[in-house]
Amino acid sequence: MEPLVPLPGPDEALLTRPDADEVAATARGIASVVAPEGGLTDLQRLLLEALFPAMTEHPVDLADLTPVSVAEAAEVLRRTLDAQVQLEPDPVALTARVGTATSGIAAEQAARALGELARSGVIVDNFSLGQPSLDEVFLALTGHDTHSPKDEVAA
Repeated sequence: MEPLVPLPGPDEALLTRPDADEVAATARGIASVVAPEGGLTDLQRLLLEALFPAMTEHPVDLADLTPVSVAEAAEVLRRTLDAQVQLEPDPVALTARVGTATSGIAAEQAARALGELARSGVIVDNFSLGQPSLDEVFLALTGHDTHSPKDEVAA
């Protein structure tokens, strides 16, 4: 079975060693995913500090790397897409609405946003691009959600 996207042959791909900034951004992203809030354990720190120089020939000082915050990722999206970014109940999920762009333009915006997130050290493990639900359209147009006050239960 042929791959959906043709892969380059061995003589067509030029893979070079990453520069120090790329290594630092990748290390920051991995450290953020491995230990987003509590910090790295001694074992995680030891493994990451050994892994990066072995693979890239660039040492990484994990003490200098601060985890990427959700607020920082949201700012990258806001700036790149020029759109409002909404925090979700999941503490590491964000939603950005890019307006009424056509599918092609929305895909270009998404690709640009993913590239900027990667350059900022944000590792994206789940991404979707689609049309808003009717509830989301109603909320955007009216500023009210689709639930009536009697749907809410007093705590």
